[in-house]
Order: sequence, then structure tokens, then C-alpha cells
Amino acid sequence: MSKELLLEELQAGDLIDLVKPTIEIDTYKPKISDNNIVVAFFVREEDPAYDLSRFIEFSSNAVLDTEVSPAPNRTGYYIVFVEFTPVNIAKKVYTMLKAVHYLTDIDRWTYAAYGKKGKITLD
Repeated sequence: MSKELLLEELQAGDLIDLVKPTIEIDTYKPKISDNNIVVAFFVREEDPAYDLSRFIEFSSNAVLDTEVSPAPNRTGYYIVFVEFTPVNIAKKVYTMLKAVHYLTDIDRWTYAAYGKKGKITLD
């Protein structure tokens, strides 16, 4: 795979076992505006992180920007940052997770937001 992978080449389940079923909400600083919210995904490998980033960016009109960390974090995961405006953020995150389900088959997520932790189960 390469960073230039075309979205048309992504198939259902291509990122199974590569994306951690945990997201962080508003933990990282937004790039576009301090008022925005960043949702972070954690991916085991660099190329799949870029694939996820591009998929999210082109599959949702609500996304302002996506970016992949230049290196893995201390636990070995690349971070995919997704920036949104705060309006209807819960709905935007849920819709994004429904789309990501296509690639990951994850339907039960955990999240950390505002110092709280919880679970999101997709219908």
C-alpha cells in the first residue's frame, strides 16, 4: 500500500485489526480554529493510517480536515486527527464511526472526552 492509495481500492474490512476501537475527543489541539474539536483514531501502521484519513476526509462533508501523525506514539500507534466544528459534534462523530465501520468492522467503540470515558455502540 502507499499513501496515494485510491479510495476506490479500499474494500470492506480492509482495516480490520489495524484500528484500535478507541477514540479520543477534544484531547488534541485543532489546527484550523481553537473553537474546533479534534477526534483522534489510533492505527497500528502508517499506510493504513493514511488510508483511514483519506477515507474519512472524503466520506463526510462535516469533516474540516484530517491529518496523520508523522510518527507513531509511545504505544506504537499512528494517530489520525479529524477536525470538526463543535455544532452537532455527537451526531458527526456517530456518523463518522458508522462510515469507519465499513473498513474496520468495529461496532463497539470506547472514547475519552473532557476527562470522561464511555462507550459508543453502533446500531
